[in-house]
Amino acid sequence: MGRKKKKIIPKKDIVQEMSGYKLGDTVWAVYLGTKVITGDISKFYPLNKEGPAVSLTTHESGYRTVLLETIQTSSFKLPKKPNKQ
Repeated sequence: MGRKKKKIIPKKDIVQEMSGYKLGDTVWAVYLGTKVITGDISKFYPLNKEGPAVSLTTHESGYRTVLLETIQTSSFKLPKKPNKQ
């Protein structure tokens, strides 16, 4: 009895670097416009409809996806919103 041939599944090209950031870099980013998170870059999404994005593996809460324009290589704090009176 013959063996079945294995199906060859072509692998997609994985983006290794984008805008000076590489896979595995530790970065800080604004998440949902209200919180600063830190994590390691695990994947790039250059064709996202909102703009280029990255997936981060955070140190506290798992995977998060943020826009590329919100990440930095150093720690930062969000400015406080003025109180409306």
